[in-house]
Amino acid sequence: MIKRLLNIGCIILVFPLLEGTVISLPLSLISLIFLSTTKKHLSVFYLAIISGLILDLITLRPLGTTAIFYVLFLFLLFLYERKYETSTLPFILVAVFVGVISYSVIFNIAHLVLQIILSMLILTIINTLSAKHLSKIRYDNLLTSP
Repeated sequence: MIKRLLNIGCIILVFPLLEGTVISLPLSLISLIFLSTTKKHLSVFYLAIISGLILDLITLRPLGTTAIFYVLFLFLLFLYERKYETSTLPFILVAVFVGVISYSVIFNIAHLVLQIILSMLILTIINTLSAKHLSKIRYDNLLTSP
């Protein structure tokens, strides 16, 4: 439970703070895409709204623009959930590619190619670590089950 709250705290507070002050990478968008494609739970929309509002406050954009973008983009991902296998790495990479391009064009962010490459690299690392962690949990559960 505490680990889950820390993850949510990172998405809501730390990533928008880093994104608005130090790093120009859309860390919030990357983490929201990863969560929406792997967890497939509607609570991701609440995280998108809150992190978008915090990012708007930090970057001095009109309040709600980033939150609306996040919610609309995640809604499109949820629409494709029935047609495609959305939890695979190729789909997540394409979603990040399209998301980062859209985000950069709409909010006029510089260094588009570098952001795409770094975002896809970060997401690949996160996906690999997550897969290793899940396989370890499943293996441990097999050993402890009667």
